Amino acid sequence: MDTFIRLLLECTLAMSAVIAATLALLPALRRLCSARSISLVFLILIAGLLVPWRLFPVEPALTLTLPAAAPAAQTVSRPGISPAATAATSLDAVSGTQTGPGLQSASSAQPSAVLQSAPTGVQSAPAVSRPRLRAQEVLALVWFAGFAAVLGGGIVSHVRFSRMARRWAQPICDPAVQQALREAQRRTGINGRIRLWRCPSVKTPMLIGIRHPTILLPDFKLDEQELSLVLCHEAMHAKRRDILQKALLLIGTALHWFNPLVWVLARMQAYYCEAACDEAVLRGRNTQERQYYAETILAVIRRQLGPRTALSTSFYGGKKAMKNRILAILSLRHKRLGALLIALALLLTCTAGLSFALGGEETPALSLQDQAALTEEEAVALAKETVISNVVYDFGLQGLGTAGNVTYETIEWGGEALPVMVVPLTARTGDGSVYSLLVYLSIEDGDVLRITDDFNGTVFEKAHPIPTAAPSQTWTAWIACPISGAANMCTSADDYESASELLFNGVQVTVLATLPTMGGYPSNLFDDPDEMWAYISVGETKEYAGAMGYVPLVCLATEDPGTALPVATLATTNETGYISVMVDNGLTRDAVAGTFPAGTQVEVLGQTNTYYHVRTDECTGFVPLANLSFGPDTAALVESCQPQLYDEIQPGWMDRYNEYHDQLAILYNRYGDSNTWPLEIRAQASQLAMDFGFEWLRGMVCILPGEGDFTQEEAVARAAGLAKEAFGVDVGTATNTKVSFYYTTDNPEQRLWQVRFWMGEGQRDCSITMDAAGTLVESWQSDYTNGASYADDGGPVAGEMDYYLLGYGADPTEEEMTQEQAEALARSIFLEAYPPSAEREYSVSAWFLEDATQENRWWLVNFKEKQEEYQGLDFSVALIAPDGAVEYHQKDYAERVAEREHEREYEALVAERGPSVTWTMEQKADWSPDYFALPDAGAVSQEEALAAAKSALAAADATADVDALTAYASYTLEGQWRFDLFTAGQIQAEDYSDPYTIFVDGATGKIADVWLPGGNG
Repeated sequence: MDTFIRLLLECTLAMSAVIAATLALLPALRRLCSARSISLVFLILIAGLLVPWRLFPVEPALTLTLPAAAPAAQTVSRPGISPAATAATSLDAVSGTQTGPGLQSASSAQPSAVLQSAPTGVQSAPAVSRPRLRAQEVLALVWFAGFAAVLGGGIVSHVRFSRMARRWAQPICDPAVQQALREAQRRTGINGRIRLWRCPSVKTPMLIGIRHPTILLPDFKLDEQELSLVLCHEAMHAKRRDILQKALLLIGTALHWFNPLVWVLARMQAYYCEAACDEAVLRGRNTQERQYYAETILAVIRRQLGPRTALSTSFYGGKKAMKNRILAILSLRHKRLGALLIALALLLTCTAGLSFALGGEETPALSLQDQAALTEEEAVALAKETVISNVVYDFGLQGLGTAGNVTYETIEWGGEALPVMVVPLTARTGDGSVYSLLVYLSIEDGDVLRITDDFNGTVFEKAHPIPTAAPSQTWTAWIACPISGAANMCTSADDYESASELLFNGVQVTVLATLPTMGGYPSNLFDDPDEMWAYISVGETKEYAGAMGYVPLVCLATEDPGTALPVATLATTNETGYISVMVDNGLTRDAVAGTFPAGTQVEVLGQTNTYYHVRTDECTGFVPLANLSFGPDTAALVESCQPQLYDEIQPGWMDRYNEYHDQLAILYNRYGDSNTWPLEIRAQASQLAMDFGFEWLRGMVCILPGEGDFTQEEAVARAAGLAKEAFGVDVGTATNTKVSFYYTTDNPEQRLWQVRFWMGEGQRDCSITMDAAGTLVESWQSDYTNGASYADDGGPVAGEMDYYLLGYGADPTEEEMTQEQAEALARSIFLEAYPPSAEREYSVSAWFLEDATQENRWWLVNFKEKQEEYQGLDFSVALIAPDGAVEYHQKDYAERVAEREHEREYEALVAERGPSVTWTMEQKADWSPDYFALPDAGAVSQEEALAAAKSALAAADATADVDALTAYASYTLEGQWRFDLFTAGQIQAEDYSDPYTIFVDGATGKIADVWLPGGNG
């Protein structure tokens, strides 16, 4: 056992180096290599983990010893702090060092104390004697316990799942579905029988079974095209033996359960297993087919995820993985370095032990661009998606322009310096305002960390780790804002204008840590060249941990400034005349710190968006805003200190907010875009928000109409008439309609209908708001024309072809191009984009158009192929007035023509030769070299293989008249003979859709698989 453990550790160390190198290069590899190649690389790494091999001698060339323990950090007592020279504790999230920056208002304050960090040089410990046998046994037992837990857990989970599947699943006998399966197997080139079951307890399609692969379909209906794509995807899993790969990965993970890199490898292998199947299924398909495939995957995974086993495939791999898969699916980029990558992986895996023993030279650091997990195109797509998901509805954005150049830089985030990709975007609102957005994505994993705009600063921030400190490292300070009577305590160290709680000067706080700004330090408010923040707690009691958040460091004093807190009296209108002071700001809701009569005087520590934070002689807690009364002078002080806005997430509410957000996400995942939700779901979302203490839509609470109110149909009809009166539009052409019935939080008595109409290309959206009786309250029409994308100067953005396909007819002026000039220029553009167009005949149409603003005018020239077989492959060119200097046209025309020609060539060959199954082996290999081949010299002869096939068929189906069947032979790339055998009736009816199919191993002559008609085997 000692030798095994030692070999296992040597193996895991050597392979860790290879895995780490592969993961570090993965962002670059995914741009250069196919998903199939990367998946094969991960399979090679898995194989390297399964055998505890070593290429160096029994006594290693390099002996590693444990380093001596680093000296403990020297603690320096903090001297007394005066107003002239103050000190604080700063926690460096990366190195753990501590410094003492000045804490006074003046920016010139210097550190007064430093905690020394551990020295960086670490010497090797002296040689130690060989561990005693008992220690080795303990190590072995610990390893075996982890191995048994991981492997046993995987096996138990698989057994339970298999039992569940056998209990609830039923074979699918529908001839149409079976035909779709056979077609999927034909397209993917898989040999062997695949069973097809429907299982109501699974929620996404999956493949299970190593010896007998079985596709499980969930109990919801897929249309014909969706079913075809799903079955092709799962059949490709069977062809690639992905379930066997997962079994090997489970064993490798169990062997190396203590190595975190192995778990990372397992997660990445699961992703590339799916991506490789996507890639194989979509090989040669165009953009439209890829988009439909992506939509099919998204439609399937929107169903609630059900149980599955480690030894199965699954459409869904988590939100982030799905984003990357969708981007890969839509990409048409060719990647050709797969063979080189696989050879390199084999070389590294086979020499890892030797390299590890001898050491190696340091690999040059990659540039930030090379380290990026996403390509720039993927980053732009993800940035737009995140803006749409998190910013659009809050700020009324109605369109995104093209992205600027992606840059690479390092930002402060969560107390760390993180390298990021920065994607600049422009967006336009309904009132014509233009926002310049910056989206910051982590280079390491592509997560969107922050979104800023030039009006509001930070508009989105991903939650980041909160710094922590030992009790001995905390210290006491007082709020002393240099520009106001109060300071904003914020949810994060970057957005001072948004306060989670307003804290008045003179409030005593506990400083838990200090850290640099995470971005957006309010330099226009505070003069602090270091841009430091303090993470503080205020109002701690026995029952309440205190409100926690961030304030600028310059807003704290380390000695009591003696500032008196605002004083107010408790007020109430209830009959008892008493008011309860709550323990916290609504988190527990019914926890009471104390009950006091109206008129009781309290000191006010702070204010949130719904509560005052108060202190009496007996307790500290919170009261609703309505239960406090101020004198005139104090009211003026409080009013003068109010922040620009209050954050909806109050101190301590982050966990509740995350739980609420998760519940709300279920509605979005289940029902899609909230603009399409019915009234019942909109009301459900508002009720969910109120249950958690939040607002779903700012200032709005959606409800259901009651007795005597309009029905939804009546409200839409009434709104359509009002829109016609207000804007002269026919909303009958609207592409979508959103209906809300709601009241506003500042006027809960008035119930309102709002009907929003999304109009078609070349039109402007509009909405109508009316009261419950149908009286118009407000009307609105966008000044943004649908189909247009706008740059910063308000003009159309280059490259947006769809905008120019629809406009209003107009007449060109004398200064603008004539129709003849436009057609001539367009034809030259067409000829350059597709030279064969010179040899073909096209009908030409030209229109002069303008948009609703009458500021953008252009010629639209369309070339239509006259040959019947190319009907529908139009080529359009837009030439911008007055001189056509800027042009737009379809870039994929040549690829579309090539696809059509490939289809026509196949149809011609079928007409000439007959069905493809009857072609000669040479013809099959020539037409489909990715599936068929010619037998090599060492293969068994066709006659021997056919004799074995007929014997196997006779044994499998006693009713088959084997000698009367007509056989057609082919040879697959996998080295197998394939025989398709038809009855005389099928030959006479020219029905080649459902033969007997037998696969014979070309090397051994053994039967690989037998398929019977009807999907039986």
